[in-house]
Amino acid sequence: MLKYSLMKKTGLDNTGEREYSDKIFEKVQLKSALAESKTFCACVFRNCDFTGTTFRFCKFRECRFESCNLSLVKIPASCLSGTDLPGAIFAATDLTKANLAGARNYAINASKNKVKDARFSLPEALSLLHCLDIRLV
Repeated sequence: MLKYSLMKKTGLDNTGEREYSDKIFEKVQLKSALAESKTFCACVFRNCDFTGTTFRFCKFRECRFESCNLSLVKIPASCLSGTDLPGAIFAATDLTKANLAGARNYAINASKNKVKDARFSLPEALSLLHCLDIRLV
């Protein structure tokens, strides 16, 4: 019940709005929840903890995740195009078939997150090589 009321309070429940534009979500603690078929445009998520949450068929366009915990999050087949992810934590995150084209400022360890069939764009995708301890020349 606490999770539901928190989801409702933050506007992320599945009975409420489906589209959000120019909203700020700050210090939201939404763990192991489900957000389905939501669209976020130019929204800011600041210091939020989404550990274990599933964002199914969600779209994040031109959003910003500042210092958010996305550990164990499932974002399969979702769109994060143009999203800015400074300080976002990715640990055992499922990005299978996610679209991160145009996303920037992410630090994703491809060996510790599911990235199969995910879409990334250059030059940002080069950051995926960082975990390999190689030198690009």
